[in-house]
Amino acid sequence: SSAAVATAAAVTAALACRRLAVRRWLRTLGGGRLGAVTTSAHLATRQQEQLRPHAVCANLLLLALAGRSGDGGLRRRPLLVRGIRRRRLAVAPAAPADEWTMRPDLVRDPWLRVPSLSGKPVRRQRETEERGRGASRAPASSLPGAQWLTDKLLLNRHAAARLLPHQGRQRILFMVFGGSSMGDFLFHWVAHVRRLGLDSHVLGAMDEALFRRCDEAGVGAALLKTPPTPTREDVAGIETSWRYYRMDPKAFTQMGVLKVDFFEEFVRAGFDVLASDLDVTWVRDPRPWVTGQAAGMQLLAHADVLVSTDIANLALDTARSERWRYAEVNTGVLFLRNTNGTRALLAAWKRKMLDELTAGRLRKDSWGFNDQTYFNMIVRALGLQGVQSQGVWRQWLAERGLADGEVDASREGDRSVYRSRSALPLPSGGSAHITLTALPALEFSGGHIYFVQHEQLARATPPVALHTTYQFSDTPAYTWGKRQRLREAGLWRGDGDEYFDAARSGGFLRLVGPLVEPGSLEGVKVREGVAAVRIEGTKGYTDRLMNNVVDPTALPEDNPMRHLTFDVLQRAALRDALALARATGRTLLLPPLTCWCDRYWNALQRCRMAEAPREMRLPFACPMDHLFDVHLWEEQEVPVRAASFLYHPQANATLRGARVRLRVAGGAEAAEAAQAPLAPGDPIPPLPPPREERTVAAGTRLSDIRAALGAARGAPVLEVGAADLRRLCVDLGSPQANREFDHVMQALLGPAEMVRFNYRHMDSVWGFRPPAPIGERPDCSRASNAVQRLDEASKFVTHFYPFAIKPDTAFETRLQ
Repeated sequence: SSAAVATAAAVTAALACRRLAVRRWLRTLGGGRLGAVTTSAHLATRQQEQLRPHAVCANLLLLALAGRSGDGGLRRRPLLVRGIRRRRLAVAPAAPADEWTMRPDLVRDPWLRVPSLSGKPVRRQRETEERGRGASRAPASSLPGAQWLTDKLLLNRHAAARLLPHQGRQRILFMVFGGSSMGDFLFHWVAHVRRLGLDSHVLGAMDEALFRRCDEAGVGAALLKTPPTPTREDVAGIETSWRYYRMDPKAFTQMGVLKVDFFEEFVRAGFDVLASDLDVTWVRDPRPWVTGQAAGMQLLAHADVLVSTDIANLALDTARSERWRYAEVNTGVLFLRNTNGTRALLAAWKRKMLDELTAGRLRKDSWGFNDQTYFNMIVRALGLQGVQSQGVWRQWLAERGLADGEVDASREGDRSVYRSRSALPLPSGGSAHITLTALPALEFSGGHIYFVQHEQLARATPPVALHTTYQFSDTPAYTWGKRQRLREAGLWRGDGDEYFDAARSGGFLRLVGPLVEPGSLEGVKVREGVAAVRIEGTKGYTDRLMNNVVDPTALPEDNPMRHLTFDVLQRAALRDALALARATGRTLLLPPLTCWCDRYWNALQRCRMAEAPREMRLPFACPMDHLFDVHLWEEQEVPVRAASFLYHPQANATLRGARVRLRVAGGAEAAEAAQAPLAPGDPIPPLPPPREERTVAAGTRLSDIRAALGAARGAPVLEVGAADLRRLCVDLGSPQANREFDHVMQALLGPAEMVRFNYRHMDSVWGFRPPAPIGERPDCSRASNAVQRLDEASKFVTHFYPFAIKPDTAFETRLQ
């Protein structure tokens, strides 16, 4: 047949592809008649699996041909190219999702990807994406089914099908805006609005590459086609060397102008626009709030503009509170009703940004200035007053076309709205007053309220919108901290199925029990400043921390040294867990982390962010970026997953039962540690008992654990108690392996980005202190001795942290 002839010709050609780019070959074959061939560039292969590319090409084609000629197994399972790194390639069929043990030929050691362990260079920035701006590309308007909504706004076929039938009908349009460099966040946003059944949504594409990508992926997108004018020459194109625009104030403001252009066009087309930043996750349907149907929200149905805030204290966000007027409003969630008031505000906002850009006052180092900054300037200049105020109510009712008595202004507990004292000019002539109010902070939540204070969890009230603000680990390449927080909350929808595959991850390692036991430091005496990496302030303060010997458990909760000292234990436990994951070739499920002090860019008050409530609970379950520089873990490609990984909707549910428990002889039963909080309303189901147990002797070297597991080494999930792990010998089997591992740990667990904790006035300490290295030749006899004195906290501390008992001269030298 013609298919067989084509296959034979391709096999012949494959034998000569010694110099041919393998990726291009596979991409060509994947689109042909032999079926899909998927590639994964991040999966390493074993030494014995090294094959020449031309042989791989031939084998792929022959296997695919066998699949077409009657081998049902191959036909059911598409071939997977497990990894391409230089000239190494491994081929394996996809494994069934419900297997109890992982097939040995499918298992890959994820630690072979770590640059410091594999010899490859460290990845300093996120892999670039295909921009697709070549001259050979046809215009975006020529895409099949693309239609113009207005004379400036082009819709792809998917957006046109959803939006054009409703044009001019006052329908709520959900919108997000961004470019190709943050495509995974944009598609994460789309996944959640689709989950909620919000069909009228559109992605505002900043570039044609994203517009095309959305069209191919079946996502509704819009593209603004505005020719540059003399007054817009500075914003006609966004020029920046940074892929994450937030880190460039000028580029971010330029993007803000384009965003307002989108808003104006959609409002002009007759839509009410509910816009959100790409780092906002829609957890519940927001329409009852913006339409006034939610309890206490009736007046919101008559406001021109609704906006979220950066309020971090819910006590200041009561129904009649006006505190938000003096705080920062956050345009991350912005509802724009199709009214003259909205048009006037958008025009003033865009005019303010254009004035700043054309005046040349914005530079790349103009931190704190962006589109939200100028929105706040406009709002504060409006002179807002409550519509229930005497002399305002009847005037406001007349402006809204409402009869007296149609809206009840006296209902207790209803959220207030505010009218501007002055009117703003309309683009078409005339002027309009603006009615505006803030959305409730509990339902439209910022990052500190949700991820740090856990208010929604405590009140059993799921957020409507979750904005990942007050977070860390952003770089010019990407916003690593935001993604990690969403992964920890079980909300992230930007990972492919391979991220959850046990075989591709080498299996998973899970820690059971608290990393820091409550009594682990009782009776231990240490220098108060022993866990700091830097101390600064008055001489009396520095002398006290250098010389004062204290019981860390007796330190007051507002003393940051309490946080740093307990965190030393936590980091050492995490280091040992990573070492066991390295020894067994597994991916670590990060254990729940604890903070005894908040983190902020400025001075803390009583170990809490100044804007947070004074009664905020300490300690608290904290996100990873509160303690670590997440981007360093990404650069090193360390194989880890979030603590909530097993409960993620994409994770195979059978993984929860496919667990083997590793125990150390003589150890006590470890209780489950508090799990990282998931979205309220999604209770954490209890895990079934492990299928098997394996016991090893105390003091066993980590390098011997894999062999000790026997047949259970193929279990998808291996779990070990944190207390049991402390009784094993942290030795990877050779001085070189230990040395390389210590090098990686110093980069991950050390004081990479200094975190400053102000105590009083200018007195402050810096953290965090990394755990001691395991050394080239660890003394395993000390691990065995520690077994007999497991409950002696001082010996436990001595084993892991000798500097806690005897002076650390290197530490003191740094202080001096």
